[in-house]
Amino acid sequence: MPAVQVHLVPPSLSLSMLPRLVCALDIETAKTSFKTPGRCEIACVGVLVYKRAGFAWRRGDYRWFGVNQFAELQEFLQGFSGVVLGHNIFDFDYRALQPHIALEGVIEKTVDLRMLLQAIDRKKRARLSLESLARINLKRRKRYNGKNVPALWRAGQVRKVLVHNERDCELTFELWRHLLKKREVRTGVAFGRGEKEFEYPLTQQAVGHLAGHTPQLSHATWLKRIQEWGNAIRPPDHNSKMYVVESDAGTRPLFHRLHCGRCQRAFVLVARRSRLFLENEAMRCPFCKVPVPLESFDTLTLGCSSMATSVYEGQCVFVQYCWHNRRPFKMPKAAFPDARTARAWIDKLRIWDW
Repeated sequence: MPAVQVHLVPPSLSLSMLPRLVCALDIETAKTSFKTPGRCEIACVGVLVYKRAGFAWRRGDYRWFGVNQFAELQEFLQGFSGVVLGHNIFDFDYRALQPHIALEGVIEKTVDLRMLLQAIDRKKRARLSLESLARINLKRRKRYNGKNVPALWRAGQVRKVLVHNERDCELTFELWRHLLKKREVRTGVAFGRGEKEFEYPLTQQAVGHLAGHTPQLSHATWLKRIQEWGNAIRPPDHNSKMYVVESDAGTRPLFHRLHCGRCQRAFVLVARRSRLFLENEAMRCPFCKVPVPLESFDTLTLGCSSMATSVYEGQCVFVQYCWHNRRPFKMPKAAFPDARTARAWIDKLRIWDW
């Protein structure tokens, strides 16, 4: 009888371990640049403070700051004694605000929900936008499409922008409260699948970050990452893949994706098309050095392959082939990408623990 997978979540925090004050922050822009947020034209910065009353939270008044009120915003943030909440705040909101206010001492008391959740659900296409997470976990939505907000501001629709911004602050706080209470998150909706397929427990470390016990980043680390990485979240090689290339792979090899059950990481075996896979054969995981059985794996193919479905012609996709006598069925060369195309496509993947 197979072992039952236990879905464990960290224990809940005692009342004394919860922050007394939290503040959700969100900015709106009149002109947006996601590649260089420091060049954004800021429209407004909204803040919404919540005060804890036992295990409940009392909502304060929504407040917003315009471009002529950056000194007041800095004074507010520097003097705030609770936890500042944001979604992608380290890599966008604070980078947009950096030319205007000092953030030393503010970074350390900030919780970035997107940064905290980015390692969750690595085997699926995790939906980590505030809109998706709020809809899936809270059954709530934003007021307007965020892409339309800059145009609304430039058109003089200030009230609509502020209503949208206030809702974003509310959703950020409610998502934070949900994560802290449930200690788990849903990143997708399962249709006809396992109930827990897209449900992931948080780690004890993540819960500590949420409660403000340990900072996610220091101001010095935040600055260094932006200078060296060009962003505050991921190193430039965060998407790097591990390739194990066999010496006789040849000029037109196949690319097989294998998964290590111990360290839960994936790597790519590059082998010749006619390679024979022996019964009970295994190869060492390049990460943890534990033998990985060569019994079941996926092979990169093109959408034109008869084995691939629901893909357009020329698209690459990993397919689990049926193997005959430990060899793949004979397929034309056109069914598989060349080595250069294969590597380029695999290197763009943003899923799995490589």
